[in-house]
Amino acid sequence: MRARTDKALASVLDLRGELRGGNFDQVQDWTGRLYAELDYTDLAGWQRWFDYPLEIRSGEGGVRLWLGFSGKRLTEATADVALAKLSARLADGLPLLDLEYLEGRLGGRQTTSGIDIFGRQLGLKTSAGDAFPPADFGLHIARERAGGELKASALELAPLAQLVKFLPFAQDVRSQLAQMDPRGRVNDLRLTWAGAADRPERYSVRGRFVNLGAQAWRGIPAFSGLSGQIDGNEKGGNLSLAATNATVELPGIMAEDKIQFDTLAAKIGWLRVKDGVEFKFSNVSIANRDLAGTLSGTYQPLSKSPGMIDLTGRFARLKGTSAYRVIPGLPRPVSDYLKSSVRSGNARDISLRLKGDLGRFPFADSKQGSFKVAGKVSGVDFDYADGWPGLKGLQGELVFEGRMMRINASGTSASGARIASARAIIADLYNEDEVLKVEGNADGPTAVFLRFVDSSPVTGYIDGFTSGMRAAGNARLQLKLELPIRRLEQAKVAGSISLTDNSVVLDPDVPPFTQVKGRIDFTEKGVGGRELASQFLGGPTNLSVETLADGTVSVQANGTANVAAIRQLVEFPLLDHASGSSPWKGNMAIKRGTFDLLAESSLQGVALNLPPPLAKAAGDVLPMRLVRTNSAQQASVLGLGIKRLPLHGDALMLSIGQAVNGVIVRAREGNRMVIERGALALNERTPALDKPGFVVVGSLRSLDIDRWRPIVGARNGTGAAAPPVPLDAVNLRIGVLDFFGRRVNELNLRAIRSEGLWKARVGARELAGDVTWRPEGQGRIVARLSHLSIPDSERAATAEQTEPAKASRELPALDVVADDFVIGTTRLGKLELVAVNQAHDWRIERLKLSTKEGTLSADGYWQNWAARPSTGLNVKLEVSDTGKYLERLGYPGTVSGGIAHLNGKIGWAGSPLDIDYPSLTGTLSLKVEKGRFLKADPGAAKLLGLLSLQSLLSFDLRDLFRDGFVFDTISGGAQISRGVLSTRDFDMRGAAARVAMTGNIDLAGETQDLRLRVVPSLGDSAATAATLLLKINPITGLGAMLAQRIFKDPLGQLFAFEYTVTGNWSDPKVERAQVEAVEPQDTSR
Repeated sequence: MRARTDKALASVLDLRGELRGGNFDQVQDWTGRLYAELDYTDLAGWQRWFDYPLEIRSGEGGVRLWLGFSGKRLTEATADVALAKLSARLADGLPLLDLEYLEGRLGGRQTTSGIDIFGRQLGLKTSAGDAFPPADFGLHIARERAGGELKASALELAPLAQLVKFLPFAQDVRSQLAQMDPRGRVNDLRLTWAGAADRPERYSVRGRFVNLGAQAWRGIPAFSGLSGQIDGNEKGGNLSLAATNATVELPGIMAEDKIQFDTLAAKIGWLRVKDGVEFKFSNVSIANRDLAGTLSGTYQPLSKSPGMIDLTGRFARLKGTSAYRVIPGLPRPVSDYLKSSVRSGNARDISLRLKGDLGRFPFADSKQGSFKVAGKVSGVDFDYADGWPGLKGLQGELVFEGRMMRINASGTSASGARIASARAIIADLYNEDEVLKVEGNADGPTAVFLRFVDSSPVTGYIDGFTSGMRAAGNARLQLKLELPIRRLEQAKVAGSISLTDNSVVLDPDVPPFTQVKGRIDFTEKGVGGRELASQFLGGPTNLSVETLADGTVSVQANGTANVAAIRQLVEFPLLDHASGSSPWKGNMAIKRGTFDLLAESSLQGVALNLPPPLAKAAGDVLPMRLVRTNSAQQASVLGLGIKRLPLHGDALMLSIGQAVNGVIVRAREGNRMVIERGALALNERTPALDKPGFVVVGSLRSLDIDRWRPIVGARNGTGAAAPPVPLDAVNLRIGVLDFFGRRVNELNLRAIRSEGLWKARVGARELAGDVTWRPEGQGRIVARLSHLSIPDSERAATAEQTEPAKASRELPALDVVADDFVIGTTRLGKLELVAVNQAHDWRIERLKLSTKEGTLSADGYWQNWAARPSTGLNVKLEVSDTGKYLERLGYPGTVSGGIAHLNGKIGWAGSPLDIDYPSLTGTLSLKVEKGRFLKADPGAAKLLGLLSLQSLLSFDLRDLFRDGFVFDTISGGAQISRGVLSTRDFDMRGAAARVAMTGNIDLAGETQDLRLRVVPSLGDSAATAATLLLKINPITGLGAMLAQRIFKDPLGQLFAFEYTVTGNWSDPKVERAQVEAVEPQDTSR
């Protein structure tokens, strides 16, 4: 039959049927089959005529329907559907099932044994997006006795599990399936059960599965990605697994809940036994990024325990950084510790043994069970505690046994130290107060062990005692640590470094200790060491180290120092003049970053071949004290006059007897220490060091610079040593100062440096006034003095020492004015000196000595750069009173009156301050007018006495020269060569005579070799005689007078005398020489 109805309700209805009944009045008793086909229908619209067995809210599409009935009871139904927008409630109390589509065949029938439900290529998709791909299944639900059977060719479990809540299953079944949340695909499934579905009395299951997964349920851990097959029943069965990228979750058992397997293969059998179910594992093979190995054994869950296990495993490899993942039941702090401490490495040949009641794991003793994992490890980096140098490249054995973890290392390193053996143990991994004990010993370079200590918390325990140490040699390190994992700040340490024939530098500023032997112990409370033997400063030295109650690390030392050995270590010029050895003692204290050093010696046994105030014999006591500190507070306590120190800086104080006290403050610049400020005090306390720079203060009875210069400059060949830091102020009082062979008495010097200039006030017997020093270039000295006295040299025998140091070749410019200039005892009047540096020479632009009797002017040079320094001067002397000028020069009573003019050019080897007569060379020109020679004293004045002709009185010239020699003029020139003055034209004329002199005068040897010709002036006497003759005999008298005038005193020539003068100046030898024939002189002259 074909029929049409409302188009909104359905398309053309094709209805067919086969009905059986007795009469039409009892249709309810009929039986038969119906077939209906609608290409389109609205299922909800038919509810006005049909009473559906379920609630249908909506649904449209094509339907083919086969129905079987008996009376009012529907006995079977089969439907091919292609529906969309289907919304239905399959049973009271269930939620609405909303489907985007439902396609395929679905049917069911009632039989005498129960209900059969089947599906053929049935597929659907919910409005939530869950899709159930087309599948075939059959479900039989027994009627009289609870039970059933499920068959499926392929089932996707995830969408099916989502449909369960819409299906008319028992609530327990729906809840359990929701808890399990199954995933994956099941193929060829056959499941039968007898009894309630949630608690069947009997069951059997067979099938294959792919990527099977589920949440944890009834002791079965969560898993995913499992593939394999199952065949079992309530008595037992077998499970085969062959999976890739599978996971198993074991929360609370492993450190990480989820375990990932790259591959997993296993044969698992189970058998119901009296106390439950026993699982047997065989051929279990697992591999992932962390490990690879095999397992076998048995496991039986228990009602009051996780179960009994007997498991054996062998692993070819285990990644060290994943060890924490594979040990079951570790407390979180322990697993976190292993995770962070094992940084690298691998294990191999690993064995696993786990047996016992897991409820008692980890087993307290062997009666409860056994657990052991052991393997060989290599390349393991183990950072056993934060702040400690880790063990690198560890090789050995790793063992987890019972509650204990143990590492036995046969070869590893820490901070570069090669450790021969090491052992790390956690005795109880599960007691909530786990303690790691580490023991190790190593032999190797001491420097490496010091690095180990410095890079560990030990350096804090011993207050950085070893941080500045350097060592060469070998040592043995022994170390024991107790490290509470949950409270590492309470770590306990016991260790030692045993030294054998080492060289140790405690501080960069302290020479090394050599041949060091002994042991240094350290704990978390400090450091200690007794009877450490060594060699230091050339003598035996004993050391001891201890940590005091206040935390200070104290190093005590005592020994004997040898000057010869110190000289090899320290480049200090004074040591070249010291000899012997002396006992000493010292102490070094370190506390919270502060460093204090004290060293003392009596210097008894040491001879100092030095000038005062440091001269001493070997048997004398001269206390020496050296202090170093980097604490301003300690510096204040020591009275060093220091209120602050630079960051990372220090202060040093050295005292030698009462005479020398020095303090410096140093600052660190990069890798070196530089002096920032300091003071040297002589015979008094050092001043406060509150400003940068260096000051020298104090007083000395005497200071011999001439003796000190070759000492302090000996190492570099100079006469002076450059100060380590520029001076800023000087305040000195010196009773007697000797320098350059001269002496200054009662010197008082005050000088300061300001704005780049030195300004000084000088007072002494020998000089007084103001001096300014400009350091630009070679420098310039400006001096304005009220008096300046240069003492006579007291070291003529060591003239070379009185020369300025040859290293001072760049001399400063000078601008000096001294109102009263004295050399020795000779007052030379006012001094004006201007000199500058020109090229390599020290150019004397002006040298002027002014007195009321005369003025000496000079200019020239000083070539101090030459191998043999020399001085050259152009001199000019203008004298208005020669007698008084000579008296000023120290020759009184030699000349009266006289106007003198002296010009010349002279030079000598040495400085301008001292004429070196043996090298004196030059020329001189002299002219003197209108004076008189007086009787002279011995010495140089005796030579002048020759000119007064006083020595000639014994040669019958008494009447001519009795009252000295009055001269009208003196003139002449001289050549000087190597200290010998030669003259050939000396001429002195007076009313009484005319004197000519030739020869040589040795200015250095104070000798002479001269020849004098004295011609008496008889002109007036002859005229008188001629007058008398004229009166007696006019012709004769007139002839004599004319001859005297015409021939220029021929009578004087007739009576001329010649003498030789030899010998020394103090006792000249004068002898009369044979007079040569007198030639008539040219009257025109």
